[in-house]
Amino acid sequence: ALQNAQLYQNLIEEKERIVGVEEDARKKLARDLHDGPTQSIAAIAMRLNYVRMLLDREGDREQAAEEISKIEDLARRTTKEIRHMLFTLRPLILETQGLRAALEQYIAKLAETDPVPIHLEVKGISDIDQVLERNAQGVIFYIIEEAVGNARKHAQANNIWVRLSLQGDTFVAEVEDDGAGFDVDAVQVRYDERGSLGMINMHERAELVNGKLTVASAPGEGTQITLTVPLRGR
Repeated sequence: ALQNAQLYQNLIEEKERIVGVEEDARKKLARDLHDGPTQSIAAIAMRLNYVRMLLDREGDREQAAEEISKIEDLARRTTKEIRHMLFTLRPLILETQGLRAALEQYIAKLAETDPVPIHLEVKGISDIDQVLERNAQGVIFYIIEEAVGNARKHAQANNIWVRLSLQGDTFVAEVEDDGAGFDVDAVQVRYDERGSLGMINMHERAELVNGKLTVASAPGEGTQITLTVPLRGR
């Protein structure tokens, strides 16, 4: 009875943790929408109003045409940004073809708008489905996506590497960049004091698959985030 009570308590705590992680993800999406597409759409509306004013003045039609071209470009970029957000919510290819295919598509989509190359390396794994359930692959995809996003936003890197490998009975996912790096201990103190949505989410997600997340970095030496996950049935 005591074991059953403990098991029930563990299940309750895990459910609460998952709900919290999902809520944080929704908050992040709301912020991303506000900072990205919402601002872009507002800018498009303002520019269209400006074009209307230009068209009302006979001599400004050439300038109006130039402004319309800028609006078209902004609209295309905004469309790509929204599609990327929808993809990161729940990439269909992750459900149908698994982690590797989802990462390949994710990296290809980033390459459309981001000049920093992302290199995907897979070693010693012929079929990820044989060692990881799809739910676990979804968790790992989220962690890699978050780590890559951090590198793109903060690292000022020339290259980003995503590596998947098997090391004995452990699945290993690494995200490394050759960017500015940082003092891990100093940043960890700030995480503990204020909390960091991205880093907290990655650690929480790692726990969902019984994994461990480590961060190695130093100023001027880039950053490496490593996720280790014990394999099922091994």
